[in-house]
Amino acid sequence: MTAIRDFFAKRGTSVRNHKLELVEILPIGNYAYVTSRFKASLIRGEETTMLSGSTAKLYERQSNGEWKVKSHIFVRE
Repeated sequence: MTAIRDFFAKRGTSVRNHKLELVEILPIGNYAYVTSRFKASLIRGEETTMLSGSTAKLYERQSNGEWKVKSHIFVRE
């Protein structure tokens, strides 16, 4: 994660004002499929671009009952 943050910092680029709206949680045994919509601001120097799209995460229940992300994707609109 630090490498990604350093990459953006060196180029004067950052993503801010994240907003995430949960759409659906679909439990299937020891897995849960979670979809959401997102909005954020991409800042490059003096320029700001609004980003939006959808995300999907697959969670897996661990033997201790904890849920961990197995897979995560996002698609910009």
